[in-house]
Amino acid sequence: MPSRESDVEGGPGRGRAGAHRRRTGRSRPGPAAGFALVVVVWGLGLVTLLGTMAIVGARNRARDAGDLAAIAQAAADAESAVDLGILRALAGDPPLRRPVPLGCNLPDGSAVRILVSREAGKVDLNASPLPLLARLFAGLTRDPARGAAVARAIVAFRTPGDDGLAPGQATAPRADGLPDGPKRAPFVTVLELDQVPGVPPDLVAAALPFVTVMAGSPEPDPDAAAPALLALLGLRPPDAARAGELPGAVASSGPVTVRAVARTLRGAVAVREALVDVGAGGSPYRIAEWRRGTPAPDEASATDPGAAPPCLRPDR
Repeated sequence: MPSRESDVEGGPGRGRAGAHRRRTGRSRPGPAAGFALVVVVWGLGLVTLLGTMAIVGARNRARDAGDLAAIAQAAADAESAVDLGILRALAGDPPLRRPVPLGCNLPDGSAVRILVSREAGKVDLNASPLPLLARLFAGLTRDPARGAAVARAIVAFRTPGDDGLAPGQATAPRADGLPDGPKRAPFVTVLELDQVPGVPPDLVAAALPFVTVMAGSPEPDPDAAAPALLALLGLRPPDAARAGELPGAVASSGPVTVRAVARTLRGAVAVREALVDVGAGGSPYRIAEWRRGTPAPDEASATDPGAAPPCLRPDR
């Protein structure tokens, strides 16, 4: 009698394999199943990648928002420090009668550095003669020839000429919208220095602490000038007892610049300046101009939160 296994096509071995498949009900995976597995793995990887990107993006946005908040806080602190400098100077506060700048901490923990400088101790862009301007810019550029050229350009800028142009009218606009050529009228603000031909932005920034349009004197007052300006001009230094002090200068009268550098606990830095005319028009003071600035290297390092006394004390 024939074997049952021999009745299956392919012989005894094939018959046992077929019987095993019938008993288990499973078969070897085909190509389609492998492709589906790859798709699932890739899908999980893509979802993971997108999730990671979303988390990183959220963290970056939160960090950017925090940075913007810190910058806004620094700007507000710098403006508050300017107001503080004006008020304490007008009140004749003893701490301002010591060498400036004044460093202190605001109630929010930000460190501020306040510097008050009298305009009488600066080079007047409208009143200073050509040789004095040449000495100033030769010292700033360390190039006498370039300093002389800048001085001539400033004099041409401020002096009405006979070139057929009305005072203040330029020859033609530049690509950036600023006048191209001498203004032919006095400076209204020191910020117009960037409109003088041949004066690049870095030289403007270097000159701003030493120039004014409100002194009205052909030479700066040595007793009110900064030591750095005296060194640039080769002028005599003031008495050691008065150097760097502010003995009632702001509380009397005349224009001053109050410069404040603020640094928050998060490291954001802002600089604000106010040109203040003390005693103008019968009022205690008038703010003639607000400016934004950039901190000098020594200013950024000098404003260290927590390393200075408080700006406001309960007993004051």
